[in-house]
Amino acid sequence: MKVRKFFSKQTDAELLATGEQIESCIPASSLFGNIYPSVETFNGKLANYKAKLAAAADGGRLAVAAKNEARKELVQVLLLWASYIEDHADSNESSILATGFELAKKPTQGTTPNTPENVRVSDGKLNGEALVQYKKDAKATTYEIRWRKEGDEVWQPSSLAFNTHATLSGIARGTVIWVQVRAVNTNGVSNWSDPATMMVR
Repeated sequence: MKVRKFFSKQTDAELLATGEQIESCIPASSLFGNIYPSVETFNGKLANYKAKLAAAADGGRLAVAAKNEARKELVQVLLLWASYIEDHADSNESSILATGFELAKKPTQGTTPNTPENVRVSDGKLNGEALVQYKKDAKATTYEIRWRKEGDEVWQPSSLAFNTHATLSGIARGTVIWVQVRAVNTNGVSNWSDPATMMVR
């Protein structure tokens, strides 16, 4: 069951309405209990966007630029949350709708992408970074990356990637991590890849 990820295409008013709808559903849905990024992070991004949107009403260039940056940050959290909810709702339509997110229309044709292959993790450019690389899939439009510390059961979603590499940052040096990747297109998602692992330096 796919969540509709249309946030970047919404107008400012539509995005604000979507955020407020999800905010109103947070107390009633168990799926927000351990969600990442946290509910507090979402609430902060939404409040910041709302304030910057109001400040940009007069059309000032600096205020509009600040609003656009706040909008970008809110959209990123919504995309991460959409992926989290897809993973934890067990394909239960009513559970997804109870979060305030909308369901994506089921595709009438086409195929989902293949599971990413040759996933590898190596040292990033800076300490505490890990570079994730994987083979390109011709049917994929984006890729989702998730990682967890060795011994942890909970996977943490990372940013969406539009090419065949992504950087994980802010990880404590000496931490052993496991990473998986899946491919996404308008018809659905692939299975998660085989995990790759490394010790972050």
